[in-house]
Amino acid sequence: MSQQAYVFEAALDDDPDVSRTVAVGADQTLDDLHAVLRQAFGWHGDFPYTFRLDDGREYVATPGESADVPLGRLELEPDRRIGYVVDGPEEWEFALALLEVRADDEPLPRVIERRKEIQLEPEYDLGAGD
Repeated sequence: MSQQAYVFEAALDDDPDVSRTVAVGADQTLDDLHAVLRQAFGWHGDFPYTFRLDDGREYVATPGESADVPLGRLELEPDRRIGYVVDGPEEWEFALALLEVRADDEPLPRVIERRKEIQLEPEYDLGAGD
């Protein structure tokens, strides 16, 4: 049975060649979007994060507190940018682009594509062992 999927590309502001493409269900939340991006980028810690929509809305979550807003309620449109900041070992800023909204028969959320890895300073890791 098909479900509505939002397909996003998340590109690192400092190096747009570092990106991930993910699909998330319309009934899933910003927290689910963060979780699949966390999986896609290989982050192992539970880091604070913020989504900033271009209309001024901002959704902030910290460890133990999620951004439980369903994507379908945000009235997102393709080609609109969303700022996404993750306060991990370093602060990472991403530009999320909603590529399309489509019918999808595969499990959601999921990673569709990975391009290039984030280059960390030698003293940082991705939270392994947390």
